Amino acid sequence: MKFLYRFFDQHITDTQREESRNQYFVSHELSACKIDDLRRAVGNALAPLGMQPYYADQDVQGQEYILSKICRKITLTRFGVFDITSPSPNVLIELGIAVGLNRPCLIIAESETIVPTTLQGYVMQYGSYSELASKLHSKMQDWLKIQSDREQLFDTYCQMCARLCAQTQAWQPQKQYLVVHSEDIPCADLHKAIESALDHWDFKAAYFHDQVSSAPALCVHHEQLNAAKFGVFCISDAPGPRCT
Repeated sequence: MKFLYRFFDQHITDTQREESRNQYFVSHELSACKIDDLRRAVGNALAPLGMQPYYADQDVQGQEYILSKICRKITLTRFGVFDITSPSPNVLIELGIAVGLNRPCLIIAESETIVPTTLQGYVMQYGSYSELASKLHSKMQDWLKIQSDREQLFDTYCQMCARLCAQTQAWQPQKQYLVVHSEDIPCADLHKAIESALDHWDFKAAYFHDQVSSAPALCVHHEQLNAAKFGVFCISDAPGPRCT
């Protein structure tokens, strides 16, 4: 995590740093409702604080890979706003990048959203866009001050779980890899295929669901990711012929 943050930081120009100083990263499903109403609600709530939104879909100039650009902007901007109402893969990937880089995250979702177990307790839910704007307006000034103070504790403070974590400096990659897939795919054949393919390298497979801990689930997952040499991610959303 620390290595990635410093890698992106070293490849940032002074111009890019300056233009992002008062920006926040916004991630949501690209539907007409979200583009029009969600952006308006968030923008109106944060504009009085001098904050300007950054939308990756409006920044398509140049030849740079979009993922590289997203990583850089998540690193540079003050914080990110991630709407997980709809299970958009892009939103979840961008949220994962922000968590991995230990950046401040404000996760929001409509009130009827089924929040993933890992994120329960971290999500601000809203029943209407006017309610969202009201919640953001009342929360953000103090929240931004707290986030600025926490930036000084980057090496030991987990922005997502909002607590000091001695493990952040102790993580060392082990000779194992992490396998991640949907809970809807408890696929023994998938596990067997991956393990057979990687067995001759003497790496051990680890799975999220194998871990039992009293720590928050997000902390456990974060620790597993940092302890693994690499990850294998299955992005199929349902069991079927792909697992045979």
